[in-house]
Amino acid sequence: MTECKYLIDSSIWVSYFLSEKEEISTFIESSHEMFTPILSLFEVKRKFIREKYNQSKIDTALELMQRRGSFLPITWETCQRAAELSVHHNLAAMDALIYATAQHHKLILVTGDNDFRKLKDVRII
Repeated sequence: MTECKYLIDSSIWVSYFLSEKEEISTFIESSHEMFTPILSLFEVKRKFIREKYNQSKIDTALELMQRRGSFLPITWETCQRAAELSVHHNLAAMDALIYATAQHHKLILVTGDNDFRKLKDVRII
């Protein structure tokens, strides 16, 4: 049996840092192999800047994201597939890029975003 590997969406990271759900904390602190799309770094940092978190707290959060799993870049192939997914599933651009990244790397997308609820290989917490 192969253990699942996961792509962690920014919604999960934000919920984790804000201690919103015990289930998310348990998942992030588990031994699962995890990756994060580089776009989630942008989304998390933007949210914390908008909410006026101090720079030290932002840096600590981003460092934890990096320690917990590798960041995955957006590739040429991912961009092309994301455009198709965006149109076919009516996904926002950022969501389509994140979902395409998960598909490209054969990862289960873990998210708190219900926009992904009908897509395969998605776990919503």
